[in-house]
Amino acid sequence: VRQAPPNQAAMAMTHGIDECYWKGVNCTEDGHVMAIRWAYQDLTGTIPSEIRLLSNLTHLDLSNNYMHGPIAEEVYSLTKLERLYLFKNSFTGTISTRIGQLDKISHFHLSHNALTGSIPQALQSDDAGIRPLRYFNVYSNRLNGTLPENLRLRMCFYFDVGRNELSGDLPRDLGQKFVELRSLHLDHNNFRGPLPSTYNNVGNGRLESLTINHNRLTGQVPGDRRLYNKLVEYTLHENRFSSLHGGNCRLEIPYGEMVEFKADCDICRCDGYFNLCRRWCRGK
Repeated sequence: VRQAPPNQAAMAMTHGIDECYWKGVNCTEDGHVMAIRWAYQDLTGTIPSEIRLLSNLTHLDLSNNYMHGPIAEEVYSLTKLERLYLFKNSFTGTISTRIGQLDKISHFHLSHNALTGSIPQALQSDDAGIRPLRYFNVYSNRLNGTLPENLRLRMCFYFDVGRNELSGDLPRDLGQKFVELRSLHLDHNNFRGPLPSTYNNVGNGRLESLTINHNRLTGQVPGDRRLYNKLVEYTLHENRFSSLHGGNCRLEIPYGEMVEFKADCDICRCDGYFNLCRRWCRGK
């Protein structure tokens, strides 16, 4: 890390101590760096291109610091990388199309930065097999463009692209091919068009949290949920929906498990046990 302030990690670097003994660094038995955990270290500066030399790195955590500049392209050459945590910094630039080279990545967390550009199609599972990505979080950046179709992230359980500048229609196949998904956050963007009925089945009907509020979605909110009622959190307010299918009401107790339900008051027509939607409207 360039321009690091005087903390324990930086002191170790400047005193010639073997990197395997630096705080927050783990090495393999033969002395290759495999993990760097430097969250909350008041680090500044940029990620150097020399990071490519850490070819055995599986875990990189530089979160909650003051780092800036683009994410070095060389990060995407670390083909053994499994967990990348760069959230809560000031990184700019784009997510490289070379993300497709990270065949072992399981956790990709870049929220609360200033990233621009689109989400690369290269994120998708390819012919080599299903990408092992379990956690994808780019919340609160400046990403734009559409959400790619055919990502086929069948192992992903958490997917958050909220508070960006994404637009266009929602991809229908997300509801069919994200079979392990439990949390889906699409809120505070510029998505338009209908909410695909396939989203009722996302995660094989075991989705627990769905936030699509603050977009430009239209039409009726689909609601055939007789077999899919595991949602606990469902927020769809601040859109342009014309109506709410009555099947959504079966998500509330005693039929379902939902404890938070927010919809625009002009379409909120549920009469569930707690009538969550109406209660929220009255409290606005």
